[in-house]
Amino acid sequence: MSSDTWICIRRNHTKSLCTIDREHSSERTDIPHLVNGDNSTNRNHEPYTNLHTSILTFLNPYDNHIISFESDFINSTQVNPTKPIVAISTMFNELYITRLNSNKCISRIELPSETKFWTWINSSSIAIITSSCVYHWNYNTETHCSKVIFDCDERLFKCQITNYEVDENEKWCALSGLYVSEETGLISGIVQIYAIDQRSYHCIEAHCVKFAKYKFSENYNESTILLAAKRVSSKFVKVYFVDLTPLRTSYTNTKTELIPWSDEFDGKYDFPISIVCNTELGFVLVFSKYGFLTVCDLETGSCLIDKFRICSDIIFRATLDRETQGAIALARNGQVLSIDLHVEKLINHLDNVTKNSIAKRLQTVNEVEEEITRL
Repeated sequence: MSSDTWICIRRNHTKSLCTIDREHSSERTDIPHLVNGDNSTNRNHEPYTNLHTSILTFLNPYDNHIISFESDFINSTQVNPTKPIVAISTMFNELYITRLNSNKCISRIELPSETKFWTWINSSSIAIITSSCVYHWNYNTETHCSKVIFDCDERLFKCQITNYEVDENEKWCALSGLYVSEETGLISGIVQIYAIDQRSYHCIEAHCVKFAKYKFSENYNESTILLAAKRVSSKFVKVYFVDLTPLRTSYTNTKTELIPWSDEFDGKYDFPISIVCNTELGFVLVFSKYGFLTVCDLETGSCLIDKFRICSDIIFRATLDRETQGAIALARNGQVLSIDLHVEKLINHLDNVTKNSIAKRLQTVNEVEEEITRL
């Protein structure tokens, strides 16, 4: 889930479909099979079209704008983080970049044969992970997937790749994978952290990570922060706050928060699957697989709201809601969850549990944000 503006739903279908636009519902046009691109070549797909046709539906939850079109031989799709553009990979190791509004293919490449995972890393580039290395591809300027960023650590060979993150300045990369531990039989995680300038990497044990830009109160400039979460035992989850800024420009130490965690619901082994960071107010939201949310303070690393349930089903992914600075999460049962923190109530809660310094800082930041909004 890379976009907070569009949600993509894929389902199998064998009949033709039209574009559906609630704003211009009378202007419906037939959609060609996307896999044929500019229709200059058929690539011998026609005999199998009816067996491998899918319908992609794109929903904008804010204005009820819906776009649907038919496409062949789809493996996976992902919407651009900021633009109405979708990337679609096919069973033939092809990756198409297509405009949502016009269904026009604007770029295409052949994927490496051993591609295991791909994802948008910003509005113009896609990361492609193979069995051995990580590529970055800019669809605006590059016609081939040839820019190798780093080689994958051998410890990730046994993992299912679940995510790939790049920081805002494209100086740090994080490749995440999950595997079943032979010793415990439980799901464990490995993350390969790569520093582009130093051309070096380090592997850590974590289930999920997130990069963020944040200015700590004791620093003059913004810092690049690595947030990592992992289930450390049957009773605890640990969240790490690591300042990646050089020591000469930062006075912030690495922080860890040990959060009580139990599997009292159905006895299932739960673990963190997604981190969302609100850098304006300094909140870190940690989502777990079985529908729980924990909120931490980015400034101090303290747990503000302990684990509580927001969904009765499995949560796939969550992303920042840029409009509300909350979060949007997608569940297996089809629910789209909108999470928004009531800051004033949270401040009162922190006052009551003797976290007065955090409450005072949040009150100050919240007043500044409200003043900016009024202006």
